Amino acid sequence: MVLFQLTAFGLIIGAIGAFAIKRQQKEDEFFYRIERTPPIQLEDVIEGVPIKLTGKVVPIEVLKSRFEGRSCVYFISERQELKKQGKSSNWVTALHDFQDSPFYLDDGTGKIRIDLHTANKEFLETEKILNWEGYEGGLGQFGPFNIGGLKVRKYEWIIPSDGKMFIYGMPRKFNGAMELRQWKESEMAASVNDEKTFLKNKRTDDKKQVFVGYAIAVVGAILIVASFFWPG
Repeated sequence: MVLFQLTAFGLIIGAIGAFAIKRQQKEDEFFYRIERTPPIQLEDVIEGVPIKLTGKVVPIEVLKSRFEGRSCVYFISERQELKKQGKSSNWVTALHDFQDSPFYLDDGTGKIRIDLHTANKEFLETEKILNWEGYEGGLGQFGPFNIGGLKVRKYEWIIPSDGKMFIYGMPRKFNGAMELRQWKESEMAASVNDEKTFLKNKRTDDKKQVFVGYAIAVVGAILIVASFFWPG
């Protein structure tokens, strides 16, 4: 029984590790496609041909972020509460608010409509404007102690309505005009940073995840090998 459990667990762990490595390899291929794509001006855009460009955000509708009230076209607001569960305490997400509005990107030669609603968040870089931890409610702070307050964390990320963006994607005609969005057959990348910074940040994250993937795969292999030497 122990032999079977070790083998099965090893195979499952190994498969998870292999899946993580394969996924990161696919993302690396996507980043290389971005690098190989020459920058283009909007006046030269051809439908169905991947493009990358940098331009100014031109809002169609200006949103206000939930916590900071910043003008934007996209925001994610999150509030976490520290809850006691038995003898331990854990952070629990009490609020996750995501709102976005389509906008135009203007590179000086033309405009293209951008819709990030279905964009893959792994390839989307926003500006983090809030990272706060403290207490809400209760009787207030007395020296180092808070009486009766609830410990919370607040985070907020936005795409400013007056900023610049780097975009990569497949332009298609939608309602008679060119648009970039997450189409089923093509990935999209968007960032409040420039292309070089975006790729550097994402590849740093990828290296960490690939390391974790290999580590998981090695653990799975060790368990499988150990099953062959398990007594009985």
